[in-house]
Amino acid sequence: MESSFIFFIILAFFLLSYTFWSRFSRFFKINCINPTPSIERYDRVNYVPAKFISIFGGHFGSSFGIGPLIGSFFLVKFGLVPFLMWVFFGSAVLGAFYDFSVLLFLVRSKESSIFKIAENYLGRFARYVLFPLFLLNIFFLSVIILEFFAGVVDGDGFLISALLASQVFVLLLGLISRFVYISQGIMFLLSLLVGAFSVFIAYKFPINIKFGELTWNFILILYALILAFLPVSLNFQPKGYLNSALFLLIFVLLFSGFFSSGHKITFDSSSLFVKENLFFFPLLLIGVSCGALSGFHSIFSFVSAKQISSECHISKVGFGSSILEGLFLSVFSLFILKMIPESLDKSFVSELSKNFSFIFPLSDKLFLFAVLNFLLSSFESMVRSLKFISEDFFGYDSQPARFDFRVPLSLLLFLLISVIFSLWWQDIEYAWYFAGLSGLTISLGFLIMLFQWFLREFRNVFLLLFTFSAILFLLFISSWGAIVLGAKYFYGYGISFLVIPSFVAIFLIYSVSKFFLGLVYERFRKSD
Repeated sequence: MESSFIFFIILAFFLLSYTFWSRFSRFFKINCINPTPSIERYDRVNYVPAKFISIFGGHFGSSFGIGPLIGSFFLVKFGLVPFLMWVFFGSAVLGAFYDFSVLLFLVRSKESSIFKIAENYLGRFARYVLFPLFLLNIFFLSVIILEFFAGVVDGDGFLISALLASQVFVLLLGLISRFVYISQGIMFLLSLLVGAFSVFIAYKFPINIKFGELTWNFILILYALILAFLPVSLNFQPKGYLNSALFLLIFVLLFSGFFSSGHKITFDSSSLFVKENLFFFPLLLIGVSCGALSGFHSIFSFVSAKQISSECHISKVGFGSSILEGLFLSVFSLFILKMIPESLDKSFVSELSKNFSFIFPLSDKLFLFAVLNFLLSSFESMVRSLKFISEDFFGYDSQPARFDFRVPLSLLLFLLISVIFSLWWQDIEYAWYFAGLSGLTISLGFLIMLFQWFLREFRNVFLLLFTFSAILFLLFISSWGAIVLGAKYFYGYGISFLVIPSFVAIFLIYSVSKFFLGLVYERFRKSD
């Protein structure tokens, strides 16, 4: 079957989805002149208005991270048809709606603390449920990022040199932009030059060093900790321009490979349909995180919401990032259909990059350079979000202090535990499942908050029915997924270890869901 025919079908579907949601967004009463938190609470550190290209690149880079690459692994386990159906539905329908709604919800909220927002909608004990879920989700994602980063970078002189040069140039660009006004068009062109010059330096002066996994883990957490306390205008926003440039690069590489001469897609029954037992089907929905099942999309939205300069940017950032992520994953999965590694380990990303090696020299290295920059953006957003969450939690009942030493100490302790755990736990696949399940529960909580917000502010029937259906869908998948994970992970330890963890997992999900829904019911019963 011709590649171009399939590609244009996929492209048309995602364009229609973007068109539909963009037009539907008028029901949210988007107003470009409404003041946003970045303007009302401007502090030159966390609340700083960002240009569109910058915030789009920062949000897309954090969203992209490592998710689409790991997501492609489930094509091997579940077959092409179920995989693409879920990517289409998850990214273009649920994911686009969820990402946009959460971002708009946070931007329009009068509270700066996520836990005070949750208290207004879910009750005063909501923070004691959400905070552990945030920590659990970030913990497993940190373990996965630490594993992949060390596995790809260690001993690769080109990547080490390119990443180091790009980070230095981004910091210099951010420092200059704090004192000299530079338009977003010029900043984007400068970011293109930064990327090109970093690749040139890496080609001419590779840094061939091999530290080992532990050393690279410490370098990465030190990098993220430092950047988490720097003003966003110094690194995060200029990095957004670079991410936008690398976004173009990665799509150019993908489409060049997809439309290369002689490239055709061949199908057979073994690659089309489910290979796993249908009992494990929720693992596809949990493993391919498409916005609605990724609680991390809610978490890094805390960072993006503090930098949105206009409500008109929210639809492009929220809808656009999710739909482009789904478009990439759909085309990427077809491109590597017959060449996906069958095991999810440290070498998984490096093995995937070999699919690009035939396009032109160094194309596989350029692919890894873009992906690792997105991974660093994701990790930086993760640690910065964890800082915001910790500040909100520790300062919940008191006036915010100028500097709370508990926050950096807790961050350092948390990341050190993540490093130790990543050295001990080598099973990336299960870490991804647990990150997905905890993220799913976070998404469930946010959807319940969104449902109440929609009921109070908009009262649109389609909006309420769609959100309520999404809540029921997540309740069903989370319950089934908890049983599956308990059964799959503890299967080798006997029947008692099979039943007990499954029961505990499903009971926890049920209790959290009942807690959230019960609070909603009580709140509206009293209001009536």
